[in-house]
Amino acid sequence: MPHPETLPALTAVAVATLDELAGGRAVLGIGAGISGFTALGLTRDRPATAIREAVTLVRRLWAGEEVTQQGEIVRFHGGRLDFSARPSIPVFVAGRGPRILELAGEAADGVIVGALASPPTLAYALRHVERGAARSGRRLDGFETMLWLHTALSPDAAAARDAVRAIVVGVLVSSRPSSRP
Repeated sequence: MPHPETLPALTAVAVATLDELAGGRAVLGIGAGISGFTALGLTRDRPATAIREAVTLVRRLWAGEEVTQQGEIVRFHGGRLDFSARPSIPVFVAGRGPRILELAGEAADGVIVGALASPPTLAYALRHVERGAARSGRRLDGFETMLWLHTALSPDAAAARDAVRAIVVGVLVSSRPSSRP
């Protein structure tokens, strides 16, 4: 197994390969959720920093650069892709916390807003995306917003609610305020 701090580079290779096979239709979605970090082999230490560093590394590799990156969390030494990738593969940052949403506005092509679909909670999410964009001097022209919602379909309403109850509880528990950057 490669060292966890270099796994974003493997993600760059995988997504660039998928993009080539799919005729330029791939999109990278990256987030700070438990499944996202575990899949990259990263701990959930300073998730906004980890995502920022991962996105920076991925984009530099897609641009054809030979990259050495000594980040706080993501490190990579003197590597490059051995094939040409589309440098403009879209990157979407997924989350619901203020720092991650602001990072999406600062550095991504789109945001995947997790589990915030009511008008007030979606407005909260979009305010943070706009705050991040403003901080970096970006305009959000062409920026895409998606919602990620847990759903279940059933002719029995109680069964549908029961099917997503544990997931929704997990979202609520993991949404408690954090002091991590």
